[in-house]
Amino acid sequence: MNFFIGLVFDNNSEHLKKIDNYRRRFDYKYLNNSFNQLTILPPFELENSRVDNLNRIKENLVEIVDDHLFGDHQLIQFEFYGISLHPGKKTIIGLTPKYTDELSFLQESLIDYLISEGAKFNKKNTNNLIYPIGRFENDYQIEVGVEIAKLEFSSPFVLNSKSIALFQRQNCIWNLNNELFKFQSQSSLNFVNQLWPN
Repeated sequence: MNFFIGLVFDNNSEHLKKIDNYRRRFDYKYLNNSFNQLTILPPFELENSRVDNLNRIKENLVEIVDDHLFGDHQLIQFEFYGISLHPGKKTIIGLTPKYTDELSFLQESLIDYLISEGAKFNKKNTNNLIYPIGRFENDYQIEVGVEIAKLEFSSPFVLNSKSIALFQRQNCIWNLNNELFKFQSQSSLNFVNQLWPN
């Protein structure tokens, strides 16, 4: 069984609507994973896929994420500061996120735990985060896609985080398997801050 862990964004955002529209137009993998999320742990395989074993692993993942993020709101608003182009067999355009220490510590803990459970990662480098929004097969597509991306996403912006979730691949499609952590809404945080100002 194949999984990955992603940071899922709140859909109530004008920037996210722009990203979704861009992906529908320029990302041929959109239908395989239409969730608006940033992959924070790359795909991994778990050989022991018995239901009782998976449930235990998911419970432990929830505990690890909760230990790192409970009461810490660094990741509730995730910053992006431009676009990047990644050449290869399929050229990718991605949004460049701000990489935080909190996210780095969380990734290290998750990877260490999953390796102890026998997980096999396709790649372990988690420092070079990008949010892919376009994949291209020819120069004309790249030219058009880059120009539109520059207009839409060159300026820094923030997306509100909704949850950290475990995704599972089934029939070539990535489905949300389990929410490991839910962020408070930004409006809830603002209300709490008004009640108990610093």
